[in-house]
Amino acid sequence: MSIKKTLITSSVILIAAVGTLLLVNWRDLTAIKQETAELKRLTSAMLIIKEVRYHVVQIQQFLTDVSATHDEAGYRDAKHNLDGALVQLNGFLGLFPRYSNDISELKQQIQGLHDIGLDMAQAYIRGGREAGNRVMQAPDGFDARSEQLAQHLQELVGRLQTRLDIPYACGTPSNVLSTSRSCSTSVICFSLASLCTSCTEPWYRRLPTCTIRSPI
Repeated sequence: MSIKKTLITSSVILIAAVGTLLLVNWRDLTAIKQETAELKRLTSAMLIIKEVRYHVVQIQQFLTDVSATHDEAGYRDAKHNLDGALVQLNGFLGLFPRYSNDISELKQQIQGLHDIGLDMAQAYIRGGREAGNRVMQAPDGFDARSEQLAQHLQELVGRLQTRLDIPYACGTPSNVLSTSRSCSTSVICFSLASLCTSCTEPWYRRLPTCTIRSPI
């Protein structure tokens, strides 16, 4: 094969190899970008659920305080936390519309907890300890609704955590990108070495053979 043909063939092979690697890298970068965005959304959703839990605990605490102290100022604080929880859930829905059924149910549960908490507090204030205990300990009372709401929130957190763990099964996005870059660099170096070898081999073959004679 002539030197010209060798150069052309080697160049085509190198260009094809580099082009393929660029295409693979572009695909990997796109996938990593999408994966990173998903991880950010999942992390934000986890933080939102944490805030919702905080508001739920505050609702429980303020209405329990009203029941014990008969200080009706706690009603305002409980309503403030109810509104805060609903706002957070709307934010969650903006991140993951697919969870609309869960969010709708959680809103109803939190609203129901607040409402039964009001009934409980008023029962303690107007009817005394026994009346308040009946509302609190009923099958659909304050304690039961609190437990159901806590379980629902924990189930949602579990599903989010499962989705959050999946992308790390094969390493973090940065590690995957680093591995991809290392492989690309290795292949490019190998292709360049092959090209240099192909180009220099015809010249090497044309060098005259030197015979070394032993001195007499």
